[in-house]
Amino acid sequence: MIVTGGTSGIDLAAVKAFAAEGGRVGFCGRREELGREIERAIRGAGGDVRFLRADIRDAGEVERFVNRVAELYGGLIPAMRRMATAEEIARTVLAIASDEHPFMTGSTVMIDGGMTAQL
Repeated sequence: MIVTGGTSGIDLAAVKAFAAEGGRVGFCGRREELGREIERAIRGAGGDVRFLRADIRDAGEVERFVNRVAELYGGLIPAMRRMATAEEIARTVLAIASDEHPFMTGSTVMIDGGMTAQL
């Protein structure tokens, strides 16, 4: 997984969550010292993460970041490589409707099993 701006906020939470679930995560940010500190902490807890300094406002830096993460992890795998099953869609709807996601009330989320991405 690639996360840009992964040194704070929602992006940092995504880095931590995916690493905790066993994902391999490459993340970037502008603050190198902070990024290295986060990388050490997550790796110390057993996570497979790599921090690379990159400013997402610079297309060249982002391209180098993505290429380096692909190099480190032996390529990149698209998140959606197939259509979801009916059961997977049902579990997603159930998760969003659960008490763990109270902020989703009134939100519109496209859950079409990848159909929109295929268009």
